[in-house]
Amino acid sequence: MTNFTFKCCLPSPPYQQPIDLLNTLSGTGGDLATLQFGDPRDETVIACQPIITWTLYRTARGTLESELRAGPAILPAKSAETKTQMSISCALDDWQELLDGTCIECDAQGMMPPRWMGFISYSAGELLEAATAEARAMGQWPLMRWQLFGRYYVFNSTTQRWTLCALDHAQDHGAGRALAVMKEDLQAAGNQPMAQPTEPQATILAVPQPARLMEDIATVQQYIAAGDIYQANLAVPWTAGTRESPVAIYRRLCQYTAAPYSAFLRFANHHVICASPELFLQRAGRLIRTEPIKGTRPRLSQDPPADEAQRRELLQSVKDQAELNMITDLLRNDLGKICEYGSVRVEDPRRLQAHPTVWHTCSTVIGTLRKPGSGSGWASIIKAMCPGGSITGAPKIRAMQIIAALEQFPRDVYCGHIGWINGSNGALNIAIRSIFMRGHSATVYAGAGIVADSSPSEESREIVAKAKAPLAALGVATD
Repeated sequence: MTNFTFKCCLPSPPYQQPIDLLNTLSGTGGDLATLQFGDPRDETVIACQPIITWTLYRTARGTLESELRAGPAILPAKSAETKTQMSISCALDDWQELLDGTCIECDAQGMMPPRWMGFISYSAGELLEAATAEARAMGQWPLMRWQLFGRYYVFNSTTQRWTLCALDHAQDHGAGRALAVMKEDLQAAGNQPMAQPTEPQATILAVPQPARLMEDIATVQQYIAAGDIYQANLAVPWTAGTRESPVAIYRRLCQYTAAPYSAFLRFANHHVICASPELFLQRAGRLIRTEPIKGTRPRLSQDPPADEAQRRELLQSVKDQAELNMITDLLRNDLGKICEYGSVRVEDPRRLQAHPTVWHTCSTVIGTLRKPGSGSGWASIIKAMCPGGSITGAPKIRAMQIIAALEQFPRDVYCGHIGWINGSNGALNIAIRSIFMRGHSATVYAGAGIVADSSPSEESREIVAKAKAPLAALGVATD
């Protein structure tokens, strides 16, 4: 077991707001991670200067390769390690060993300790099922990437206070020096919000083809009629070119849709800009919960009576209620693979969520994980649950096969899971309503669950409504 101790301090104002601090830190280079999970009153965590990075790749030959990199004297026995020819199951077991082999503590009472931050791609979830492993083209993103950072800036929006956490390690000249530098970053000049562009900043390169989407919806309904599946979640991509700052795009996305599970990740020439409304998993010790979303209507905020009609229509929809029931039951089954018998239950069968661009309905399912040592670690959870049922369909494996054959593009991180882990605590979202950037190329995906009585035109409108906020953040209109 390797112990990491973080020293904390409470800086005095004036200091920047989280998005402005992120902008300041983005100019320093290196990897960054930002998570803002849960109710807006909860914490925003911005992390920089990774001390351990674990990445899982799919090579050009189709084999899996993991890479572990650690700072000087952080993991003396494994400062640089690469493993090849792995199975996805063995890779997850290695990842679990790394998580189990690190203990993260801080000296502030009541403070959530610093944590691992990263993602698990949808493509990694596909590889967990042999029947879908070879159905999809190879993507250009890592399958998984998790990092433990040396510096964490934690903002509590209720108290409007920051807590700074720095690794107490001799190679970094001690936490004292690091905290002093962090205070300077937090109090840096130039805190004024970045000017918002009045003209679109992105150039559209490719958009979904309506005729192709209609054909794919019809094909899914043929599979349903044949008895293969009950539902499949189809997605389509938009691609654009932009030279705008990813932080400026993230700022705008957060303004357009105040999502409860937002994230910003930067590594190499990759950026993930996420404003997800959906919680995939939240774990607190042995208690685990999932909150699948099914049922969507576009918001008509400029016309309150019409917007209210949209809300009522969603709540009264037998079709949307049935879809939510089906996916709720699928996730009850997935939780049942890793939870104590009899502990899995639906805590909230259906509730409404209001977002700036859409209405949603979701449910809550909870369970009690089996005792430690009985297959209840993070690797076991991922093997049982990924990818999420709300973005695949039912039955899950057959739906994934059909999705892969029809979409013919790698989802990569889209519909994967972004979040944090510290020991037996953690949270992962569903990586939707997001922008995925490699260099100056940006991709936005949106999808819809297709069932027997789906209307192709209504599903198309739903897909556009879901893409509206991330496309608008790029400067692309959908009207």
